[in-house]
Amino acid sequence: MDAINPLKTATAETYEFQTANPYLNNEEETTATTDSVEKEDTSKESTKQQLEKDFDYMAEGLRLMKEGNLSEAIFAFEACEAWRYLGQCQADNENEKPAIAAYLKCYELDPYDLDALLALGVSYTNEIDFFQALKFLREWIASHPEYSILAQDALQKTDNDDYYGGWGGSTAEHKKVVELFHKALEINANDPDLHTVLGVLYNITNEYDFAERHFKRALQARPSDPSLWNKLGATQANGQKCQIAIHAYSKALELKPNYVRALSNLGISFANQKKHTEACQSYLASLKLNPHAMPIWDHLRTSLMHLGRNDLMELIEKRDSLEQPCDKSCIFFPFHAFFSSLFPSQKELKFPFLSATVILIFVCFVFFGTVFLSLLTEGNGNTSSYPTIITEPLLKDWKQKFPITVLSFHTKFQKKNTFFP
Repeated sequence: MDAINPLKTATAETYEFQTANPYLNNEEETTATTDSVEKEDTSKESTKQQLEKDFDYMAEGLRLMKEGNLSEAIFAFEACEAWRYLGQCQADNENEKPAIAAYLKCYELDPYDLDALLALGVSYTNEIDFFQALKFLREWIASHPEYSILAQDALQKTDNDDYYGGWGGSTAEHKKVVELFHKALEINANDPDLHTVLGVLYNITNEYDFAERHFKRALQARPSDPSLWNKLGATQANGQKCQIAIHAYSKALELKPNYVRALSNLGISFANQKKHTEACQSYLASLKLNPHAMPIWDHLRTSLMHLGRNDLMELIEKRDSLEQPCDKSCIFFPFHAFFSSLFPSQKELKFPFLSATVILIFVCFVFFGTVFLSLLTEGNGNTSSYPTIITEPLLKDWKQKFPITVLSFHTKFQKKNTFFP
């Protein structure tokens, strides 16, 4: 399950093409609705058709998607109107409403596309629209050639009052759908799609242990599916298992390094454990890939406030600076220096003289302290533990007093990897 946040109910009916799409060569914003798609004028359309003869937008989009370059893949899929792939890229890039709009267009063209139906169920769950989520999950099983016999009554119209009026709780309709999928498991107990849907359904009712169990069963069949690892991580995080969730997110990022949604979810898990420095690093990494993901900016602001970095608040409002090269003249430079492990070209510190002095004193203290303790304990074989006993509490304290200095020092000398602990 992707990280569930209490957002407004999605009512996406329109897909807005990006104006800067180089494949479309637009001069004006082009919009596609679920009822119709506005076409460009005849001359532009003929130019596009001529280009399509020499260029395979679908193949290019799939290549970019496989490489994790989601923003560019979105451009290519927009050009060939590959709605399901477009929806998947938008969802992975933390753009839920455009994803729903694309999936709805796919649903209009093919109401029996099982992948689109499942994706709509997931996206509407993320948007807290359980009425629509249950509708599409019921349609999924009713459209499945192997399980449709079980769903003869699944598409009967149900009053809205029978669905969720808010976050949490259970309803008769939800129980009916869950029972339907459990009956399908009696036909094929190892179907990863069934376990995935049940994981989503149990997330709706906050039954995270059941959801986790089904996502793990799905992963037994699809261990290389980064989306499933992300769903497992989000389920564990929602179930107050943030430390365990980090492993699942790390696995998702190992399989898809530029997975914006998993990076964002990883940051949320770090923040929930009060590891706000690591959370900020995850948020910045995801924003470098998709600077237009507004919720991630909000998460970044919250973690910076916990770190006491109110001096960086105005930089949150200057979001365009994150996409530009950064040096001392750049207003975003303190931001980059603070997170030097993400921006290795920015090694200078905000207060170089003070920082160098503090580090020199600290290194001398550790060195002579280690030598002294080694002499005192010579021959007992336990000297290797003393440097850690000395340095770790000090580093923890210094991180609070000198966050820029200690972060750079600790990263350089201990080679800690904050993304895959």
